[in-house]
Amino acid sequence: MAKVGSRTIRCYTTAIAAAVLLLCAASELHAANRIFDLYIKNIDSQPITIKLLTEENNCYEGNVPLGQIWENLAPGSTIKITLARVQGHGCDGRQGEFTLEFTPGVGVKTKQHFDFDNGGNLGLTGGYPNQYPGSLSGKNRVNESYTYTTFQHPPVTAGEALGRWSLLCQQICNYSAQDARTTSQTTTKTYSDEEKRAIKTSLESKLEFEGVGSLTGTIETSYEKTIGHSMSESFQRGETWTDTRSYVYTPEQMRDLNIFALWQWIAETKLSTGEIVTVRSPKITCTPDANSPQYLPGMPQDLKACRNRN
Repeated sequence: MAKVGSRTIRCYTTAIAAAVLLLCAASELHAANRIFDLYIKNIDSQPITIKLLTEENNCYEGNVPLGQIWENLAPGSTIKITLARVQGHGCDGRQGEFTLEFTPGVGVKTKQHFDFDNGGNLGLTGGYPNQYPGSLSGKNRVNESYTYTTFQHPPVTAGEALGRWSLLCQQICNYSAQDARTTSQTTTKTYSDEEKRAIKTSLESKLEFEGVGSLTGTIETSYEKTIGHSMSESFQRGETWTDTRSYVYTPEQMRDLNIFALWQWIAETKLSTGEIVTVRSPKITCTPDANSPQYLPGMPQDLKACRNRN
């Protein structure tokens, strides 16, 4: 009887252990269901900054704190947020939510709201205006994760660059005084790397000119291409040549040097975004009247244009 009783006790103990293991497994499954990964991938052609907002959230508990900022996430790069629902504290049975903000957005569309639950389900929240137009995948069957991809802007391109002489001043040319008045009112445009590449390509391979006397066409010779190349290099370095030099001629000097007007060589191109970009060069020339120069930068006429012609 003792042996039988011992066997009975052992069987009873085994049954209890199995029940405990089953309960633990159920608890682990429940925990696994409410803890899962969200990958955010930048598929755009430009860097993007992502912020996990401290507002517009509920019952959020994850490995990333609210207020976290991922600055300038490079194209093709991915970040991960491990999500969890807060248990207790009034959150059981209530919907978890959080909000991501993307910069740059798509116009005014910068925020995306997410809902998730204890079952490991994640979705995009409806009902909010102007939501950022990214895309959320379905649940990954292998690891139960989700992937959210950013909006992909069309690649930025630039049209043909048109070179021409732009009038700086005439009759009274005190360009440094003009510079002093305008510098404080000028804000510098910051271009993305993609925009810079498009502008650089336009200057180096698509630079044309018109209104330069009888000259018209595309700058093709190696000598002429240096004009576009030097402008491109200056632009890449952030030099716009608008406020960096002084061109001061007294009326007596202008009379003695036979100068009536000063001109600066510039190029204009239009981006696919619709923006008109003006790139200025350090090439300055002079004319004895109000007519624009009839030559290109670096030509023999240009080399002696601002000197005494007598």
